[in-house]
Amino acid sequence: MSSLFLFFCALSLLMTTLAIVIGFWQYRPTSKALGSSIFTYTILIPTRNPDKNLAALVETINSQLLQIQRQISIIVINDHSSNDFDFGSLKASVLNLSDEDTRIDSFKNNKKESINLGVQKSSSDYIICLDSDVTIPSKWLERTIEEIEKNEPKFLAGLHRFDTRASFMGQCITIEQDLLTATSIATLHWNIPTMCNGANMAFERKAFLEVDGYNGLYAITGGDDMLLYHRIFMKYPKEVHYLKSLDAAVSSRSPDTFLELLNQRARWMGKSFQYEVPWILPILMIISLAAIQLYMSATQISIHESDLSYWALYAGLLLFLIGSFSRYYPYQRNGIVWLGFVLIYPFYILVLAIFMCWRYFTTLPSRVDR
Repeated sequence: MSSLFLFFCALSLLMTTLAIVIGFWQYRPTSKALGSSIFTYTILIPTRNPDKNLAALVETINSQLLQIQRQISIIVINDHSSNDFDFGSLKASVLNLSDEDTRIDSFKNNKKESINLGVQKSSSDYIICLDSDVTIPSKWLERTIEEIEKNEPKFLAGLHRFDTRASFMGQCITIEQDLLTATSIATLHWNIPTMCNGANMAFERKAFLEVDGYNGLYAITGGDDMLLYHRIFMKYPKEVHYLKSLDAAVSSRSPDTFLELLNQRARWMGKSFQYEVPWILPILMIISLAAIQLYMSATQISIHESDLSYWALYAGLLLFLIGSFSRYYPYQRNGIVWLGFVLIYPFYILVLAIFMCWRYFTTLPSRVDR
């Protein structure tokens, strides 16, 4: 392996790591500094085949509404549920997607259609979106509204975390999710929006309508979060914010098996060929190429000292990232888990990239634009 090539790879790793850490810790949304505005809100919860967590979530939201003494609408949108969940028991308005448009079927994820329906039925200034499987902390609603009324964002990306699990895989998934979120906050600081999570996001209804909502995007499976995030950013680059607050972070259960994890991540990454912004696919390609480089280096460590040095730099920088963000995220400082994560991660990325491409191209013939 060329020493010059390894030098450029190492320099890129170092600069990227520093940019992420600096961007994350320096990120502050631009305040309007106009005093506290008062807005109206609608909370949308699209769902399909929910379990008892949905009822608990609606109950928790209603409790938080009493604490802040606001009149906020809660709309649950039923996307072709086939289980026996009792939607009538919810203390919320319920819309059935199948009643609104008979052309919308149950063969795909209709979350974009659900959010669009909620926007059309609402007259509120802001729309707040949650997934039905999340749990919210006691200050979630208060902190979210406080951020909106202080900074008046056109789009507000909230934090999503996985519940910390006792298993090694569960802890690794938690670390990965936190690193991805921190990186997304850092890239927004440098005016390069990358990722957000639809399990916890808000947007101005007027901005949604101005960018034509999800029009032209319905044939894409998923993407209700990042596609809208990017679309609003392109029109309002200074008014798209991250809510960097653990008080407003929602959480959900992490995948139970490695295959379930791969399928989830492949769904997230599978839209890389369809984003309207040009930088997402190149970023993912660079990450995949870096994983291939690390894999190739690992097979030659015994005979190439430069490859060993490259691996040591990679491991040190990733441990530095985890350690830096552990000052913010409340996860356990377990050196064995951290080291295991660092050693496994490049091979996981490589497997994920191969799995994602296989899924994308093997399902390509079955995709029909709606």
